[in-house]
Amino acid sequence: MLLTAVGARRTAAGDPPRPDAPAAAWPRVTAPAGVAALAAAGHLATVGEFTTPAVALGLAVIPPMVLRSC
Repeated sequence: MLLTAVGARRTAAGDPPRPDAPAAAWPRVTAPAGVAALAAAGHLATVGEFTTPAVALGLAVIPPMVLRSC
């Protein structure tokens, strides 16, 4: 959260983007998280509750997404 605040402050102050900076990684990180959230919402809408295996499977999605963003 603090890094987001610092980045927003730099952008608002007019700090120009660096041409040598790496490409933005947000689409690669947010797309799988969005798909997982949609899958969870669909499961909740059709089944009506989360069972223990469903929660475990949902939590198992997090480590690969974190490792992929590194």
